Amino acid sequence: MRRRGQVAVRLTGRGWCLTGAGLAGLALALVFDRRDLLLVGLALVISVAASWLVGRFGRNRLDLRRQLPVAPVACGVRLPVVFHSPGPGLRARDWPAVVDVTPTGVMRTGRAEVAGHSPALVYWLGLGARGAWRIGPALSQHLSPLGVACVRRVVCPPGQVLVSPRLIHVPLSPFPAESQERETLLGRAGPLELDPISVRPYQVGDPRSRVHWRSTARRAELMVRQDRPRSNTTVWLVVDTTQAGSARQVELAISAAASALIRLMAKGHPVQVMTTFGQVLGPYGLGDQDLALADFARLQVRSGPEPNWVAALADQLPLREGETPVLVVLGHAGGSRTQALDRLANLTGPPQALLVGPAAALAGTLTANGWQVNLVRADVT
Repeated sequence: MRRRGQVAVRLTGRGWCLTGAGLAGLALALVFDRRDLLLVGLALVISVAASWLVGRFGRNRLDLRRQLPVAPVACGVRLPVVFHSPGPGLRARDWPAVVDVTPTGVMRTGRAEVAGHSPALVYWLGLGARGAWRIGPALSQHLSPLGVACVRRVVCPPGQVLVSPRLIHVPLSPFPAESQERETLLGRAGPLELDPISVRPYQVGDPRSRVHWRSTARRAELMVRQDRPRSNTTVWLVVDTTQAGSARQVELAISAAASALIRLMAKGHPVQVMTTFGQVLGPYGLGDQDLALADFARLQVRSGPEPNWVAALADQLPLREGETPVLVVLGHAGGSRTQALDRLANLTGPPQALLVGPAAALAGTLTANGWQVNLVRADVT
């Protein structure tokens, strides 16, 4: 059942007993030709049928709205799920019991309580794994007249909650281009301005190449240009989504990649993401944190042989050999990983790697080939 208003009715134990007694009375009436048993049997069967029909086609007064967060929820956070009724005049005591289907298949039950000026139903849901989780449908549950049938009616359709990876502390080394930009922006004369066309008076330490001679002649004062600083370099982030070990190690690698992505975005880097199965995400810039975490929540882990993701990455990299920083996050050390990483080192330099769990076995080889290597501990928080 998914659409609002759909109904499921099942007989309770009392309903089955009354139905059985009615049918037995009808059978005995036919055998012994007893008019009184016939009337009793008909009355029982008709009452059960009438009660079932009232529950099935009776008017439903409850129409709920489920409030779920739009932004991704961090893994392990207990989420408040709130139901409220947009209809006026509905009091808390008028609400039947409501059940909601959680991702684990457990029915969450509860009755409405007054929250603020209107009744609302609240329960807390803990989602301990990354993914796009389906919540619902929500059902109202009550007994039909005489208690012979249990009526479940959909009062709120399913919704979805995005659970993002757990963000952890990851060690990152500065990229060469990042260090050069920092030296450019923080020169002897202090931070450069953003306006590319304005000028300012000369200060001690300004290079002569920045002197704006036309403004100097006009104002009879030495003037220099306020150059626009170079924008931060785009970083390519490769995420290991290959199911080759324990699920915990794979999820830790995805958490490390998401954490590195957030840190790079905070530094102002545009970030492009590629999985080891060739899926490209992004680009993500400053302010795109929710979008990036939502995409990481939907990230699918796959098993089987990996495609040639280094060749796919080479096709995506701009034609600036050695200038595009690449950060690779690996969760396992496969048989062909060493050859693939050797080919990647020839495309960009020097690349950087975050190694999680079994992938730490690659640290020595990568360091010898000029990689910047950082290890992520399994117990990191």
